Amino acid sequence: MSETKDIRRQARVEFHGLAAGGEAVGRDEGGKTIFAPFAAPGDVALVGIESEKKSFGRGLIASLEVASPQRITPSCPQFRPATPSESCGGCSWQHVSLEAQRRAKREIVQNALTRIGGQTIEVEECVGGDGFRYRNKGDFVIGRAQGQAELGFFAAASHDLVPAPTCPIQRLENEEILTAAREILQAHPAWGFDAASGRGFWRRLVARVGMNGETLATLVTSREATVECAEIASLLQKRVPHLTGVLERAPKGAARSVWGRDHLMESVNGLEFRVTADAFWQVNSQISPWLVQTALVMAQVQRGQKALDLFCGAGLFALHLAREGAVVTGIETHQGAIKDATFNTGHNGLSAKFRAGDAARELGKFRPGDFDLILLDPPRAGAAECLPALARLAPERLVYVSCDPATLARDAKFLTDNGYELQRAIPFDLFPQTAHVETAALFTRA
Repeated sequence: MSETKDIRRQARVEFHGLAAGGEAVGRDEGGKTIFAPFAAPGDVALVGIESEKKSFGRGLIASLEVASPQRITPSCPQFRPATPSESCGGCSWQHVSLEAQRRAKREIVQNALTRIGGQTIEVEECVGGDGFRYRNKGDFVIGRAQGQAELGFFAAASHDLVPAPTCPIQRLENEEILTAAREILQAHPAWGFDAASGRGFWRRLVARVGMNGETLATLVTSREATVECAEIASLLQKRVPHLTGVLERAPKGAARSVWGRDHLMESVNGLEFRVTADAFWQVNSQISPWLVQTALVMAQVQRGQKALDLFCGAGLFALHLAREGAVVTGIETHQGAIKDATFNTGHNGLSAKFRAGDAARELGKFRPGDFDLILLDPPRAGAAECLPALARLAPERLVYVSCDPATLARDAKFLTDNGYELQRAIPFDLFPQTAHVETAALFTRA
């Protein structure tokens, strides 16, 4: 079933689950834990073991003896279980039913909180929506494949380019930009960056689409290429009618406008948000409103309460808290996002204050009692540097929105060791077909 590599031994493996890294997990006939990509829970397979330690091994499926009922046919031609080195690294679970993916994500969060965090709470069911056409942002790599300039994605754990004429998890508007960009690149192959020779300047294409179907294209370049980017922008305009702006991002610089607008407008739960090209925004526009509503239920905001939105971005959570009557302060490192958040507050007729700076450093400027509620949505690395300050400020409620179960579990252990109890944890499938999972967690003072 899979391409041949150097193997230590072959083992018959019964797979029973999906692991946080995207591999399937099972046991061989001797009881040893074995990890392998492109297997499904319920599969029985002969696996070529490539690496092995005392307690576990890793390998690739050599042949499938029993196919799991949870196994399905992948929708994407770039998802190639038979040749992993040629398979797009973006998705890891297209061969597994959506229901099985969501059960696995709940189990991943549960296992992390139990084993890493020492928590006893039962994680709730995973919330999800559509399995395809959900991503409002696509980041496409430009390089060489079989001697031709191409757009696509890296293969898993490598920098080998897998050309991607289509991407079924992208919104159709982004795929239209991808198609147009491929046509332009094929007509002007010298523009495409070649890592081997250093020639060319166009390294990546970032496409973003808003709720109303308007799109932005950011051209990531290896050098300033003002004239060439203007020509690409003109060619894109002719091919993509819903395009509203083209930007260039050269090394060591923020994105600058080449043509049109530098932002999109988003709408979430009746609030409107300006989001500039470089600012963070949740990639799943269908599930984001549910995530926000869940965070608000956990927060139990009362009018006049003082709330802090840490890692606030363009103000997604902050503005919802303000609409509920909270007195809101937001902290964010990205200057452009702070400008967006400030604009969005006035645009929606609300009141909130925002501070640009390092989260841990800014937290040190506040005193215990300054906040009744703190909501935080940190990056994948979690909030370890902020936790001592959060415990010192001692708000009654902490709502933690996490994109990594392991760092959430690590941070949960610190919080529960320092005066808090974990009350609820709800996974959200913002990233179907991948192992990534978002979690909303509620902590209250013990």
